[in-house]
Amino acid sequence: MLRNVPHLALIPLVILWFGIDESAKIFLVALGTLFPIYINTWHGIRNIDRGLVEMARSYGLSGIPLFIHVILPGALPSIMVGVRFALGLMWLTLIVAETISANSALVIWR
Repeated sequence: MLRNVPHLALIPLVILWFGIDESAKIFLVALGTLFPIYINTWHGIRNIDRGLVEMARSYGLSGIPLFIHVILPGALPSIMVGVRFALGLMWLTLIVAETISANSALVIWR
């Protein structure tokens, strides 16, 4: 339900909840970047070749070694697509949030 509403449309509510502060900007950036990274990570993990997982299990991998050697490398391209998309949304959100509710700049522009 939360992703049906664009995160930039929530700026008035976030200002009411958090005030004009750094926490409101950080919340908006986190909200804007959460969904692309989560959805692409889920998609990447779901689309790993079952044959690779079965082969790794036949070689005795399970748990953390299975994740590190098979699942993570298989899902990493999709995760990076989500991160790349989220970085664009992050800059857009940060610029809009700074424009609307700026009493000081965020982090490096003080």
